[in-house]
Amino acid sequence: MLLGSPFEQPSFQSCWVTHFTPKFGLVSQVGDFVVHPERRAKGLLRLRALRLKGWNVAWSQRLNENHWTAFDAALDQKSWDYFRLTCDTSEPALDETKAALLERKLLLYLFQAPVHYSVDLSEGWEAYFNSRSANTRKNIRKTLRQAKAFKPHRVFFEGTEGVDAFCDAFFPLHQRYWQEKSGQSYFNDPQEQAFTRAWLKQLQDQGVLTLEALHLDKTLANLSASFQWGEASYCLYTMNTGHHLELSPGVLSLYLRFQRAQEEGITTFLLGPGDYPYKRQLANHTIAHEDWLVVPQYSWAGRLYALGLSRCMPPVPPQQSQTI
Repeated sequence: MLLGSPFEQPSFQSCWVTHFTPKFGLVSQVGDFVVHPERRAKGLLRLRALRLKGWNVAWSQRLNENHWTAFDAALDQKSWDYFRLTCDTSEPALDETKAALLERKLLLYLFQAPVHYSVDLSEGWEAYFNSRSANTRKNIRKTLRQAKAFKPHRVFFEGTEGVDAFCDAFFPLHQRYWQEKSGQSYFNDPQEQAFTRAWLKQLQDQGVLTLEALHLDKTLANLSASFQWGEASYCLYTMNTGHHLELSPGVLSLYLRFQRAQEEGITTFLLGPGDYPYKRQLANHTIAHEDWLVVPQYSWAGRLYALGLSRCMPPVPPQQSQTI
């Protein structure tokens, strides 16, 4: 049985520490926490950010029971200026976590974070389909009907060699697309590539990873990576190759997966953060998130940074939450 968040697993965190310690110049580690030196305000303000391992990859994080001892140890060391995490607002015991932080005489600021998109398939494909608007149902039928003529064919990447083959194909596609779109792909960074390969291999070893190539008319149209954790599928990466774009291959690939969700034991597809049109098109549910900024009283730099972000809003008083 899979317990806890996939981003809390030792396999994920060991990969993360190995490949991102050099990238972020991490200076210390206490349990599941690391201290990341940062420069803000055009390099004029030096900050030491306390973070949970995996903050740049995990879609949301939480302070679970196992974290408190390490958190208190880090607090006693007075070696950090602020602690930040993004958390799911439906997470159990969220109010108790806020109260525990305030009891430690910490300043707590809350910011609204971007929503995450998800697809609820707990009642199956037909229920999902029928819940969509008339126009959306028309478009889904059209997409599936047009694709049928191109004989969609799925190919899976298996084993360690499969992970390498997938990455070798996926990284250049991602780099080319985002280089043209925004001038930057995070896969331009060798450490990002190395982490992704290592983590996908860990997921493959656990038997939860799906690496898929969608072919249309015998031509590669889309590559996607996801993993199943309990009854949820985390949709990590998707990239079209440029062929048959009129069929929206990435969206088509997900529709085909939605149709098989029940037989695969999946009730939810988590599309994660990022306000992309295809996520809004597919999602029938959104998950609210908050961005927490926790500042110790002793850190003038942390307080200055927090006040700048919050536009001089006061910290959250006991028994009260403020979202700005």
